[in-house]
Amino acid sequence: MMKLVTLGGAFGLRNVSPFCLKTEMTMTYFGFEFELIEADDPRTAPKGKMPYLILEDGQTLSDSELILSHLDAVSQGKIYGDLSDAERGIGFAFTRLAEDHLYWLMVASRWLDDEWFHNVVRDFFHFVPGLVRSVVANSERRRMAKTLMLHGLGKHAFE
Repeated sequence: MMKLVTLGGAFGLRNVSPFCLKTEMTMTYFGFEFELIEADDPRTAPKGKMPYLILEDGQTLSDSELILSHLDAVSQGKIYGDLSDAERGIGFAFTRLAEDHLYWLMVASRWLDDEWFHNVVRDFFHFVPGLVRSVVANSERRRMAKTLMLHGLGKHAFE
């Protein structure tokens, strides 16, 4: 049986990652049999991010888009097969908008908002020992701010 490894819930959400949630819900909706495994630390994943799928032969697929493309191929088009070329293009454009732009706005709102950041510390770093939790969380916050700056969104004021 396939195993889907995702992040768990946080902030009262079923899953904190839209990529993990997209993959889990697609697999559930289309009837793929899989075991769901929740992990706390994305650094343990093959590419350092979630989700990833462990296939029956032990091979791993990382990245929600690659996972869904694989599942579409092995199911003879169960996911995308009924779409026209135009519908696939529109879907691709909306996916890129959501995943390459809107996602980063969500990241900025979680990580850079001083009033919200305590929730990030509580829900993302609960497994880190208490004495070093804030040090680790603030280090990750600086890394996230740098990533947002490199993306370009970090150069804007969020007020």
